[in-house]
Amino acid sequence: MPKETSMTAAAEMVCGAVWLTLLAVLSGDMGRVSLSQINAASWAALLYLVLFGSLVAFTCFAWLLKVSTPAKVSTAGYVNPMVAVFLGWAFHGEKLTGRSLMASLVIILGVALIISGRRTGPKPAAASATKPVTQEA
Repeated sequence: MPKETSMTAAAEMVCGAVWLTLLAVLSGDMGRVSLSQINAASWAALLYLVLFGSLVAFTCFAWLLKVSTPAKVSTAGYVNPMVAVFLGWAFHGEKLTGRSLMASLVIILGVALIISGRRTGPKPAAASATKPVTQEA
């Protein structure tokens, strides 16, 4: 991983943009786009996703990988969709069902177990037990 967190995020986004553009060109999607038919709400949503969903999120994710364990960082992949469901409910009037509430509870419990979980497997040796014994002359 590069030392600069922003470089990690930038490399990930540039690679994604190149591949998605290539796929859009090859599939013919580029010829079906009509910029005049895209409304202001769609442009605002795109701007939000670019700024927060990509720039901020990828930079934070790369930084977290440096300061935390991969297991803890990976929990973002479970929490982010749950947050999106609740934001849709709170701000866009989307339906929140008992099933989605139950799934959210399972996600929260799983993340809590990962964050507070005990290490499994062999325990690392204590520092004093591995310190070599020296003799004075």
